[in-house]
Amino acid sequence: MRMNAPRTPLFARIIVAGFAAMLLSGCAETLMPTPVGFDKSGGDPFLKTPPSMQSTSLSVLVAADRKQAIHDATRGDPPSKSGVDFFTNDRDTSMQFGRATVEFTASEPGWDYLAKESRTEDRRSDPLLKMTRYEPFGSVWVGIPPLDETPPEEEEAAITAFTEAVNAGLSVSRSKDIYVFIHGFNTSFVDNMTLGAEMFHYLGRDGVFINYGWPSQDSVFDYSADKSTASASTRPFRLLLTRLAKRSNVEHIHILAHSAGAPIAVEALRQLRLMHFSEPTAATRSRYKIGRLVLVAPDMDLGDFGNAVADGATAVPERTTIYISSRDKALD
Repeated sequence: MRMNAPRTPLFARIIVAGFAAMLLSGCAETLMPTPVGFDKSGGDPFLKTPPSMQSTSLSVLVAADRKQAIHDATRGDPPSKSGVDFFTNDRDTSMQFGRATVEFTASEPGWDYLAKESRTEDRRSDPLLKMTRYEPFGSVWVGIPPLDETPPEEEEAAITAFTEAVNAGLSVSRSKDIYVFIHGFNTSFVDNMTLGAEMFHYLGRDGVFINYGWPSQDSVFDYSADKSTASASTRPFRLLLTRLAKRSNVEHIHILAHSAGAPIAVEALRQLRLMHFSEPTAATRSRYKIGRLVLVAPDMDLGDFGNAVADGATAVPERTTIYISSRDKALD
């Protein structure tokens, strides 16, 4: 197991800046502060941005085990601020696949100006972020198999549409990497989409970004409910990793998890390793193509984390990076 910083300082700066911005602002309605170093020579995150991605709008893929609000979600109507137009905060026994579009509105139009402002420390004004569309691909059952009433052809159509979207993104990218973001406590569906979009923006829009949306209650008063729900989302997330590794053209899957989302990632990797305990660790790593695991302020009991490490959770990724604070009570 290697638990250290990522090879690329760029990657680390984006992750830290992204989560810091979220913690300070509470949501992502304006673009996060420019990460340290991006306004200096050699710190341009957009040098490798594919031409087709140089736009003021940005799409991120979605895999969510939230219950769908069918009356609005299937039409792709614009969401409300709370996100209930697309998904409720309830658990679902199906995983919903789709694509969310986020619009970046700067004080002047066009990609060139947005890219310039994104690299500027003292901006004229912060570009606004707004989720403008959600396109559903369909759903796949992730509950108890005998209870699955979804026609197989519908599930296959959903998986195929999602996989084709992943591969289309990889085909225009220089890297063949997927970034999967797991949000933390007290996060709405829409805030999750805008935060993911700005993180992908600062990753140079190269590769494919997937937001995993577990059903947080989006309330500071529902911490216990969020922790319980996050635990129940482990199996759906594990199945997502399995499908991505088997059916897409990905070379590396990087997992970025924050707060209560961290145990989802750690436990899923632990389960993957235990499912293949008889094979060498390198074989499991190759099977699932997990690159970096990045945990930021993980809300996870230290003993539980130690048990997961002992079972091989952090041996599945190529590298594991953890950002914590000595004042983080969740790790006491």
